Amino acid sequence: MDFCGDITNQALQLLGGTIRQLKPDDNTMACVLPTCAGLAALEKGRDTWAHIEKRDLISWTAMIAGYGMHGFGKEAISTFEKMRIAGIEPEESSFTSILYAYSHSKLLKEGWKFFSSMRSECNIEPKLEHYACMADLLVHSGNLSKAYKFIKTMPIKADATISGALLSGCRIHHDVELAEKVTEHIFELEPENTRYYVLLANVYAEAEKLEEVKKVKKKGR
Repeated sequence: MDFCGDITNQALQLLGGTIRQLKPDDNTMACVLPTCAGLAALEKGRDTWAHIEKRDLISWTAMIAGYGMHGFGKEAISTFEKMRIAGIEPEESSFTSILYAYSHSKLLKEGWKFFSSMRSECNIEPKLEHYACMADLLVHSGNLSKAYKFIKTMPIKADATISGALLSGCRIHHDVELAEKVTEHIFELEPENTRYYVLLANVYAEAEKLEEVKKVKKKGR
């Protein structure tokens, strides 16, 4: 951990020196923003953001994504609203970033409203990644049954990753019955992927259904 921390600090010091001495252009600064988020350095991202004179869609979206990544949902939403006021129209990637922020901040009501606005206000058809964010939002909010119904009725076929997120939610909330339904659906999509047997076994284990744990582990071998 100390080694990783040293690398992060060195990278940020180098970034700070570059900004002070070379005064990079706006495109370079926009590219730096995701790096700051990846280094868990949101404050440095804000500083970088402040140095961008002409903010385009890329720089706005990068800042929104940085807030979302660290669970600052309200800040991400506020930044998105400022982007719209500045006359920058969102694209698919912008919606993915803001929906991700809603999910990690468990802002269910606001997330649904925003998701609906993709079509009604921006004429953007949601893609699989947007549906995935909404399913994740429902799971994070503890609405497992609604998440399952949402996944089953999506106009785009859900992949195993989306259903796997719901299965993880079933483990957290000890919903064995739903976990069994979800697992059945997952194996229809990816019959050879045995890692989901492990997840189901964990659901059974936490529900103290030890015989079921043994059965699932045998299937997963």
